[in-house]
Amino acid sequence: MTALWSYISLGACRLKVDPELDELSTNQKVMDAGIVFFQVDLPLASDVVTTSQVQNPPAVQVYQDGKKVDEAQGGNLAPVKKWVEALAGLF
Repeated sequence: MTALWSYISLGACRLKVDPELDELSTNQKVMDAGIVFFQVDLPLASDVVTTSQVQNPPAVQVYQDGKKVDEAQGGNLAPVKKWVEALAGLF
């Protein structure tokens, strides 16, 4: 299983990152590839944020078979989007 964890704070972070992740997460090829999306609300989950070493939210971390394989911080989702598109065969 492949999991994308997004770490979102409030306001502008949600406006920028949420629509892009929603688009990816609802793509049928992405779902068929077994890619699962989770969202962590930063103010409510500080222990998770510390453990995952998020330093510059909004951030997205990609885990495959329990190991982190990719990450994007600061709202730049381009690296993660390319990785998901390649894994799901979206080119």
